[in-house]
Amino acid sequence: MIDFSNLSPEELTGLSITLPLAHLFEIVEHTAERVVDKFKEEILPAHKPVDQDPLIPRLEVMRILGVCSNTLRNWRRSKYLEATLVGGKVFYRTSAINTILDKYGKEHI
Repeated sequence: MIDFSNLSPEELTGLSITLPLAHLFEIVEHTAERVVDKFKEEILPAHKPVDQDPLIPRLEVMRILGVCSNTLRNWRRSKYLEATLVGGKVFYRTSAINTILDKYGKEHI
């Protein structure tokens, strides 16, 4: 049997392989399983569905935290409270607001 992993790209050029269709299906299925497994391990954990961490508009955040617009702007600029711009408007993630509330011992939203 030939070990194809040791062949250079030039040696592989023009190479033909004959194999039963069932073996080809096994290779494709195995490759697809590896791609799906990698997706589950690397992509999905980093992705939060939008509804699990909704965005809250600036005015609502000011009310929740009991701060004025200047304080909120200073917190955003200093990266104390991360903001998201959507269509030129400022929004904050629920998780970021809950982190601030934790620091002050207030109830989560």
